[in-house]
Amino acid sequence: MKKTCFFYLCLSLTLLWSCEQETPHAEVSADDAGMEETVTVNASDSTAISFAKALAGAMHKSETLRIFLKEEALQMFNNDYDVLYHAVKDEQLADGSTFAALLAEERGEDKEAFAAILEGVPGLTVFVPSLPMDTFSAHNWNTSTQIPWVAVALSDGEKVYYVSGTGEEEMAEAKMIPAFPVVVVKENERVITGEGLYSSTAKSMGVTVFRGGVNYRFLDEVFDGSLRQNDKQRTMAARQISSPDQKLKEAYEVFEGTNGWHRDYIYYGMTPDTTEGEFSYDYQEHISFFAMKGGEGALGKVSDQDDDPMRKISYNPSDPDWTDGFLEFKVSVLINARNGIGDEYITYFSAAPDDLFEMNYESRCGSSGFFKLFYCPEFIGFKELQLNLPLFQWDLNQYASSIKIAIEEVDLEVTTTITDTRTVKFANNFDIQGDVLKKIGLKFGAKLETTESQSIKKTFTQGNDQLGEVIVNFADKVLLGKEDENWKTREYETGWYRIGVAPRRVQ
Repeated sequence: MKKTCFFYLCLSLTLLWSCEQETPHAEVSADDAGMEETVTVNASDSTAISFAKALAGAMHKSETLRIFLKEEALQMFNNDYDVLYHAVKDEQLADGSTFAALLAEERGEDKEAFAAILEGVPGLTVFVPSLPMDTFSAHNWNTSTQIPWVAVALSDGEKVYYVSGTGEEEMAEAKMIPAFPVVVVKENERVITGEGLYSSTAKSMGVTVFRGGVNYRFLDEVFDGSLRQNDKQRTMAARQISSPDQKLKEAYEVFEGTNGWHRDYIYYGMTPDTTEGEFSYDYQEHISFFAMKGGEGALGKVSDQDDDPMRKISYNPSDPDWTDGFLEFKVSVLINARNGIGDEYITYFSAAPDDLFEMNYESRCGSSGFFKLFYCPEFIGFKELQLNLPLFQWDLNQYASSIKIAIEEVDLEVTTTITDTRTVKFANNFDIQGDVLKKIGLKFGAKLETTESQSIKKTFTQGNDQLGEVIVNFADKVLLGKEDENWKTREYETGWYRIGVAPRRVQ
């Protein structure tokens, strides 16, 4: 989902011409593309198309390659069904060949120029999508009988180029989701490669991963597939979220009918009768759920970059980003500290489009000149994604009584830093009794709170979809009561999303 080119490539046009007899803005005719109008593609699209043609031909000839791609996709090295080309290109396949060698065979005499161009695209990725109605996925790919087409989402955001293993080339509208086997050529946005690898931001994300011919870092450890929990553990986490922690229920009961602070009980064990307590590290704030809102426009909001299929959504929207897999969301928590140093805590989570949007996939349609079936989904509504995303431990002696949470959908990796200044309150009702620091008195206690104006360095990513900010107060009720047998939790929302924020036991 890049706003600029599908691939950033700074090689001379001479190399491009030597590799593929296409100009940087080649026109694909109606006869060639199966479309009624002429389609213009830029140099980066041409490079992706060149790779797609070689990949399609190689997969057509080699079941061994198809098996290799399926197995690599199922590894989910970045928690999506991606295969990072440069990391695996030289690994020996079952028949003794390599991925790179099979592609080179398809290029013939220009294979050296072709390889040189690909070296300039370190994030080059083959993605195996999960298509609706179990049409095709990495899990159900029958490598002995299914030879996928290869797709490239063009930079205009309106068309997708397709090529088969026998050399058929077609074009279709991006909003249409294939009802036939297909893999996608794209650039990986969950890993940092190339020039940005050794930036100060990248270095804070942990050690460099090396595999094959490429060094890379994950955008965040949440995308590191080696840390992925198994499906049973993830299911249990979701189940635990649906049933609030016992201490949250107790906090509701302790302060029921009053305006007492639930977190006083959760973090300090304080009640109307016990008005002092030591901070407990047993609990930590978490985002418990996430849901989009805002009608059909929300589909376009998270898919509005130049190469996103949903960029010019108007009606009858399709499933967003089928060519790019899971959506990535960046969560920034602005926390004001008593020492005057502001902190921005950043974390990420990902979601499959089907986790967020309810769609009807029953309708099928075709494209003029392209005799393949496509899904043209109908938007029905939103789903609530259960999360267990840890944030921070809210000690009022260290942090202000309110925080700001901002969420954005990730499109690019170029960050900008700005200063966020706001007025915050700090509690002063803390005292050392013996050798224990305790909170003395409910809420802000007998001592007046301190009000300060503080600034925090806040980062945002250029090109990302800014979904808005919410304010969460320490004094906010965590649970709002029961409806039948279900507990109602406090929600926070902008025009684009809803979230739940609540403490959760961590030890």
